Amino acid sequence: MNQIIIINEIFQIEKIKEIKISNYQVFAINYEIHKKLDEENISHIIADELLSKEERDELYDFTVKKYKWFEENRLSKEFLFNDVNLFEITESGIIHENLLKMLIEGSIIKKIIVKYEPTLIYCSNEIFKFIKINFKGIKVKEISENTEQITLYDNIDFRLNIATRTIHFNISKNKYSKLKSMFDKITCNLFNLWYKKSSKQIILLVEFNPSLFKNLISTLSSEKYTLVFLNFRRPASWNLESINVLKNSKSKIINPKNFLPNENHDKIISDLRLKLENIFEEESFYEIFKFNNISFWPIINNKLKKIFSNRIPDQVKEIIIIKNIVKNLKLQCFICSNESGETERILGKTNKQKIKSILLQHGFSNFHEETDQIRMRIDERKLIPIVSDKFFVWGESDYKFFKKLGIDESKIVISGNPKFDDFPIVKKISKNQKIVLITPEPITESFGHYVTKLANEYENTLTRVCQILKKIEGVEIIVKLHPGQNSHNNILEKKINKIDKSIPIFQMKSSPEIVKESDLLLNITCEAVDPSTIMLEGLMLDKPVLEICLDKEFSFSNKGIITAFNNDNLEKIIHKMLFDKEFLEKNATNRNNLINNYLSNTRNSSKKILDYISNWN
Repeated sequence: MNQIIIINEIFQIEKIKEIKISNYQVFAINYEIHKKLDEENISHIIADELLSKEERDELYDFTVKKYKWFEENRLSKEFLFNDVNLFEITESGIIHENLLKMLIEGSIIKKIIVKYEPTLIYCSNEIFKFIKINFKGIKVKEISENTEQITLYDNIDFRLNIATRTIHFNISKNKYSKLKSMFDKITCNLFNLWYKKSSKQIILLVEFNPSLFKNLISTLSSEKYTLVFLNFRRPASWNLESINVLKNSKSKIINPKNFLPNENHDKIISDLRLKLENIFEEESFYEIFKFNNISFWPIINNKLKKIFSNRIPDQVKEIIIIKNIVKNLKLQCFICSNESGETERILGKTNKQKIKSILLQHGFSNFHEETDQIRMRIDERKLIPIVSDKFFVWGESDYKFFKKLGIDESKIVISGNPKFDDFPIVKKISKNQKIVLITPEPITESFGHYVTKLANEYENTLTRVCQILKKIEGVEIIVKLHPGQNSHNNILEKKINKIDKSIPIFQMKSSPEIVKESDLLLNITCEAVDPSTIMLEGLMLDKPVLEICLDKEFSFSNKGIITAFNNDNLEKIIHKMLFDKEFLEKNATNRNNLINNYLSNTRNSSKKILDYISNWN
């Protein structure tokens, strides 16, 4: 085999049809390319199989070591606006997933070259440069490029639930920002939600969805405090439920224009983009991004630069706005649900007045103690030290885990989960119809394990589960997709529709509403170290939880959550969890024991948080 074509972007599939050569082999770099080539009946080799799990883990570790890559270059350290480094405040997930994805692509290409020894390669411009720098004696030709090249998170996957279907469409971040600004203006003017002035102390809630924290918002809104929302990403007045929460609590929303001087920032943005161009011309990056004697900079360069360049206009404005908020408002404290987002990072960097700050635990993955050692290695709170003064966690198990992780014990406060304060108390009603809620956790790029083999196994497992359930008389299937933006969600949705178009699929609908109506929560976990929080929601709402784990590296001892693998007798397990009364009674006891360990201050977390803030010296 001498002539090969490497496909790493969907648009290239149409381009290769124009290549006038014979006796060539096509390589699909990832699962989504493989799927598309299959649909087009184009013969190809699945290249992601060339890279082992151990090699992917090494690339993950290298990615983590490069979180502070900009500190390794003199010019990068000076990429500042108002004393804030723009590289440092860019959302960590965006950089992590894009960087890891590109490192994996480069490593697969190296494997292809070593194994197949091609003399001619057709590929993208970035891969062309990568091969030219790292491999000699190979002829390389470019596949014409797509001028609208998209990186992960360039677009917003905008989703709405209409009846039992999720309607979604992609829009650019720029268009989304304009739509959000227009939406904020209409709703805040119509319902008198803009913040104007307050004689009370202010608690600033950062990037919060009010409809998910109704009890917390009503509890914190007191004679002493005014709640003010700062939301650059998603409108706080997103829907009627959120608007009612804001009105009833007399909460207000920051109008960014009131904290942004009427100045033209074009010159600042232009100068920063010019500086960015100069930084990315630095030769030192060929060494900084070298791994196993291969420089990945040619693959990384353009995509990373595009991410940073696109973010500059918003970053400039947000830094000015947030600095003015911190300087001019009488803030008692601010509360965030993560520290990886841009808004939260800017706040952390501009809080010169040392205003008190709280980080609320966002998700829960502490189901299996057998995975603790790996979770200790990959947990974000270890990789990126906590900036907030206090870290409010959900219960004893999390307190012990984060303390063991090395987080300062004085920072950690067991508050419980205020989101769960709003969960309904479920009354058990005997009914003939059984509802099974399937919650498929999408495969992500986060750990570098998104491979064709796993994706195929996932689809086969999903098909098998639906076939088993469809055979059981009196069982209704409902699917709740993960609410995050993820391309694998789209693949899962298409697969479910192919299995049975009548199965209701929800994504944006509130999970407690769906979970409370179910008789069994069936979660498909693709990576044992990162299970979904929705399993805890199932326990909280007193539902039996079956986890089907595609990761066979572990065996689990958790008795409250039943974990099975796809080579187990799933039919027998599912039937038992739906109809075996003796088993269900024992399982209910085990679930209650788990909840007491996982969650403290159940349905009283908001009061605990208010008491802490009020007495915080």
